[in-house]
Amino acid sequence: MSHVKLGIYRCNACKTWGEAVLQGVQTACHKCGATVAVYAPLQVVEQLSARYTAALREIDNLKSQLDDTEPTETNDNSLNKINLNDSNLLATEEQHKPLINWFKKQQIVPEFNYSAVDMSGFYDEAANKIGEKYTIFEKILGQLGWSYRKNVMTLNVDLKKYPQKEQQQINQLLREFYSHTLFANYRYLKQDKIANLKLQTAAPVRQFFTGGWLEWFTLNAVLQVIQQKNVRFSVARGAKIRFQNGDLHELDVLLYTPNNTPLVIECKTGEYRRDLDKYLNLRKRLNIPASHFVLLVLDIDDTQAKSLSGMYDLTFVTLKTLQAHIEKVV
Repeated sequence: MSHVKLGIYRCNACKTWGEAVLQGVQTACHKCGATVAVYAPLQVVEQLSARYTAALREIDNLKSQLDDTEPTETNDNSLNKINLNDSNLLATEEQHKPLINWFKKQQIVPEFNYSAVDMSGFYDEAANKIGEKYTIFEKILGQLGWSYRKNVMTLNVDLKKYPQKEQQQINQLLREFYSHTLFANYRYLKQDKIANLKLQTAAPVRQFFTGGWLEWFTLNAVLQVIQQKNVRFSVARGAKIRFQNGDLHELDVLLYTPNNTPLVIECKTGEYRRDLDKYLNLRKRLNIPASHFVLLVLDIDDTQAKSLSGMYDLTFVTLKTLQAHIEKVV
């Protein structure tokens, strides 16, 4: 008694699968009658298995590429032609995705405020002006900080204490800040050379003048380097991260570029010494080198920054050396 061997076919015309006697290479589709090729079952299984394995491998490769190099609207070859300082292109989940993926790989849960990198307002420009004129504006920042802490909403700035050239620069800067609503009111008493300010009560402005401006200044420096080098990137400001044991930390400014370690920059406008142990532990837990965990400290000079960097497994920079260090590690 002879055994009939059945084969499998798939019709290219009507996409139907069927069985047929495996005695020739071709037969007619039982549904539409089109000529189809018949294959041994084992041959079909082997082909399907090979295609399935290849498809899984391709999916894994694509996922890996997206995790490491997912582009954003701003991450193309024309990046250096885009004015990031006058847009909200960075304030999206897509822009933050590479950072999100990196933290998840470390089993760390990140939380981002996308609007913290919205560059369409005046904060970034004001921060740059303060940073550029910091030696002149330092005392006024101190007065503003004191006023906000004490809830004193009016402030008189005595310009007679400054040289004439600086008087003009300060007056111009205060007037410009007022025009962009960083002050509620501004009057210049020319005869007495006193600038009378009424402070804004809005929380974002309060935060800006009590230290937030340094984060904006740092973000500007990061973006300037990125645009010069024209590389893909992901940036964040004021990010919160939670470790598996529940420990919560906030990071001032973050930068991630493909095939690189994230750069963390902490901005210190006041006391920093008591936090050194916290930063050392945090750097180790993030498993990033000292060159990528940066402390920007206002009240130290370049020599002190170099000495502190030699004493601790952290990198200390000043307003003057910040951008050079970013260029070095990116």
